[in-house]
Amino acid sequence: MEESFSCVSVCDPEGIHAFILVLPVGPLTDEDKGEIETLQNTFSPKVNNFTLILSTVESDPTAPAVVNFLKENKDLQDLRQRCGGRHVVLNIKSQQQIPELLDAVQEMRGKRSRSFTMKMFTKAQMEKVVELEQNRECLRMVMFGKTNRS
Repeated sequence: MEESFSCVSVCDPEGIHAFILVLPVGPLTDEDKGEIETLQNTFSPKVNNFTLILSTVESDPTAPAVVNFLKENKDLQDLRQRCGGRHVVLNIKSQQQIPELLDAVQEMRGKRSRSFTMKMFTKAQMEKVVELEQNRECLRMVMFGKTNRS
């Protein structure tokens, strides 16, 4: 949480233009899904509006096997939809596609006049605290055992 706060505060007041979620081309693992959930829990589901999915391969990103996998994988399609369809496939062994990635981020910035700001981050954290407090009110417990009194 401290690192998240630090990252957002460094970009204040302009805010963060893009969160880049880097995933190797392949089925989403439980670890990948956990990272996505952590991202949303930390920054709120609004983070999806600022997220670009970067799929990495060590070969030609336009190869039929890569293209077909990305088209047919349901988990990735759902994630892409939640992130507004923003997705770039990059060969990590070649630097020639880096301008394409930067163009995608620039395009995201151009389509929106907003960024993910410190105010949005703070609001998400406050909503989490309120939710936890409400959940705590519904909790009922009975404790059994010794009190270590003589």
